[in-house]
Amino acid sequence: ASEILPSTGAQPRASTALWNLCDLSFHTKDGLEIPVLPSGSPDPSRAHELAFAKLRMVPSKADKHATNLPLLFPMAHNSASRAMSPCAYFWDLFVMHPVGKALHASTPLFGSSMSSRGDRLSERQFMKQWKLFCTTAGIIFQLFGKHAFRRGGINRLIDLGCSAPQIAALGRWKSDVWKIYA
Repeated sequence: ASEILPSTGAQPRASTALWNLCDLSFHTKDGLEIPVLPSGSPDPSRAHELAFAKLRMVPSKADKHATNLPLLFPMAHNSASRAMSPCAYFWDLFVMHPVGKALHASTPLFGSSMSSRGDRLSERQFMKQWKLFCTTAGIIFQLFGKHAFRRGGINRLIDLGCSAPQIAALGRWKSDVWKIYA
């Protein structure tokens, strides 16, 4: 989210409004949207059809003309890769912690906690948790800035066998500059 900046020609959006639940949708391999029930959970009877999640993209420095092509997150094909699948994470979030569909437009996709879904996760809260994880793992967190997530993310995608177009899309790069991080 630190890479997202206002861009020329973009629709105005509140600075705190990155993604809400309504910005995410679930789809079958044919691209058909799996409906979200009034309870806020996607139709559980269609879980076996889930092929990918689609996240509406907000303007970023890599998309200065506000084309805002959505990000597509494929569903994991096996239980080993499910743990690293954003699609599986989002599906489970919607199923295990549903928020009524009527509130999807005003509920942050990344809430500060499961008990307080209406509060957006702040950078401060995220960094506090990050420092706690580092301390527990014996990592000197002062050596790493926020950009370390971008570098680490790229290398994790390479480890997972993602293609160059997938890496460029997830990092919102229109050039091969991402290779510098690899």
